[in-house]
Amino acid sequence: MRFFVPAISNRNNINYFEIQIKESYLNEDVFTGSIGQELLDSCLLALTTYRNLEQKREKFHIHFTNSSMQKDGTSAGLGIFSKLQFNLADHLNILITGEIDLEGNVIEVGAFSEKLSFF
Repeated sequence: MRFFVPAISNRNNINYFEIQIKESYLNEDVFTGSIGQELLDSCLLALTTYRNLEQKREKFHIHFTNSSMQKDGTSAGLGIFSKLQFNLADHLNILITGEIDLEGNVIEVGAFSEKLSFF
């Protein structure tokens, strides 16, 4: 299953990137794809929520495609968590956005109209 997250630049340009997740063979989680601190925080929140719900401890490599584009913000959290939950099937493409908390609740979906207008 492929998960895509919309991104809005400071100039209101809309783009999207794919979240790719594989098991990490290192003893730590790995994050790649030109990400900022808020997006890293979203990764950590999604991982903690996933691990607490599933009682799993494996380490992951989380990559965001389109590495030439700097990515940041909180609204990828729901997409990251969903990708962790449904990482098995490869036959669907999903576009998802939203911020999550440590309990897995969706808190906020920022710039929803702008993201929706792109599609």
